[in-house]
Amino acid sequence: MYAVNQFARVIQKITSVSKTHTNKTTAKYYDATTWPKHWGATEIELVLRGNVAHHDARPNYASLATLLKTGDVKSLNLLLRHYAKPPPPKHVDVNTYVSRQLASGGPLYRMPLVESFDGSQRYRGYHNTLLKTIERECGQVLSTTRAALQMATLEAALSMTLGSGERHVACVHSPSSHRNSVMWQFLRMYRCCATQHGRVLVQRFDRGARWWRRLMEDSKSSNSPCHALRAERSAASATDQGLCEMILVHVETVTGCPQDSSKYCDPHTAYATWMSETAWRFGIKEETDDMKPLIVLDKCDDLATHEHKFLVHTDCKGARKPYSLLEAFTLSIPSPYGIVLGLSNVLLEPHPNYLTMANVTNVEGDLRLSVQAGDNIQGLPKTWTYPP
Repeated sequence: MYAVNQFARVIQKITSVSKTHTNKTTAKYYDATTWPKHWGATEIELVLRGNVAHHDARPNYASLATLLKTGDVKSLNLLLRHYAKPPPPKHVDVNTYVSRQLASGGPLYRMPLVESFDGSQRYRGYHNTLLKTIERECGQVLSTTRAALQMATLEAALSMTLGSGERHVACVHSPSSHRNSVMWQFLRMYRCCATQHGRVLVQRFDRGARWWRRLMEDSKSSNSPCHALRAERSAASATDQGLCEMILVHVETVTGCPQDSSKYCDPHTAYATWMSETAWRFGIKEETDDMKPLIVLDKCDDLATHEHKFLVHTDCKGARKPYSLLEAFTLSIPSPYGIVLGLSNVLLEPHPNYLTMANVTNVEGDLRLSVQAGDNIQGLPKTWTYPP
């Protein structure tokens, strides 16, 4: 009778787990934050069945159940990262992500991910084929437009130079609607694969964002108290902390997985975590230049009007001029990574001292032609997804 009761109990547990998997709130085997708190060793073993990465090193399910029961999800997820297989590769929908991030000043939202097929390698081949089609069928038309030159300038400004210790800053100057369109077109043409794999962070300047509040604490005119952030506060300045917070929220958004704030304690660590988390989540196998992290920050003129409270330029005569918050923020970007700044009325005219640490390129003019050229190219899809 005891054996019968035990068998019935196991069947009941299997049924409950099966129901969980058919529910909209399906428990993710790689994310313990989605697991019901009452789960024991049997349920955990069932949800991990077929998803254990190393068959010769199976997890201790009783220990995992104990961690879940005590609420130590952070340690549990660290163990899952070691024992469980990565989730099936997916990708971010570029059009949806970029349009919403540039159209709204609201906070980043959790992106629905789209199923991918053979991963980044297949898409890269598809993307290269499209670029060859562009060059072959429309190269003459595109090369005669000012837009083509501006696009090429923007791409060259972000290209990493081997051995360079400078970060890359590209400033796009144009009215808002034209600027947004050219940023969108640039990402579609040159950074589509990186955007789909979470390596491009697009953010519109937002006074209400937590990272902005942290950044403004370094303003010369600010007397505001420190605001609590998710990212750890061991970074050298509030500017660094604001950058780390921005990256942490972005990684949570595109991966759909809660992040450990201690891994975003300073810009270098935050970038390394950004790369490792997206490589794990999206199945990135090869680190190439076009897959390096990139930040696109639009409507950031206000940052150029605020002086930094302690960073100053000093010339050969001893004259001191404060850095702007915009300059300080770009210097928080670890070299040799890049950032695209969208500006309406401000022309970034950096001090010579700043130019020893950053490679700055200003892309100016009416960019409407780039949008028309990009939209009229035969073979360039209006919605960028993986090929069927």
